[in-house]
Amino acid sequence: MWGLLVLLVAGAHALRPDDADIPPYVQARAAFTHSRLYLQESAPQESKDITSPLSRRHVAFGILVAVTGTIAEKYEEDGKDKYLDIMDEQVPYAWQNYETVARNVNQILAEANAKIQPITSLIDAICRNLDIEKCNIQVNERITNSDAFTKHRAKLLIALGRVSQILTKHEDELNQVSKTFKVVPYLLQNFQTMSYNQFIKELHNVYVMLRKSRLRH
Repeated sequence: MWGLLVLLVAGAHALRPDDADIPPYVQARAAFTHSRLYLQESAPQESKDITSPLSRRHVAFGILVAVTGTIAEKYEEDGKDKYLDIMDEQVPYAWQNYETVARNVNQILAEANAKIQPITSLIDAICRNLDIEKCNIQVNERITNSDAFTKHRAKLLIALGRVSQILTKHEDELNQVSKTFKVVPYLLQNFQTMSYNQFIKELHNVYVMLRKSRLRH
């Protein structure tokens, strides 16, 4: 679908910040591609049917997304005391309005994918016969000499890659708690963990960058 299949398969491995100072554009693209498809499959735009186990699973995942997404949007340093209030608000909302939650998720994913297209198109254009490292170097050279618009889109891609990596690491447990509809206990257990709060910070950064990109457009 994307072309550059070899680059994407290899790039799905961990983003490695120790690879000099060159941002891992190819790896970030692969990571976001994977997580975008995962989220679209986990929270599809469909009517809720509580008699269907699969539909209930999608609704449960929608609750996870609604709570975590709202926390990230409203993120403040040392603001963990607001997590419970947000959960109390978003759990019944997502249950009653799954279609809206799913539509919002897919709209954000589509927007993010469109915003990074200048960078993914650049990768396609100059990296057909290059390995990942050389591709990242050449892409970075182009971006370094480009305008503020392109630089912002490149930073957004890297931010999306970081969020996507964290999400991918937790896919199995997210699938399990959605399947068993244990999303509320899962959220309560994770609110105070370092990994969840790091994810919230990274996701908040993506939201901020998306808002800025709307102003730049």
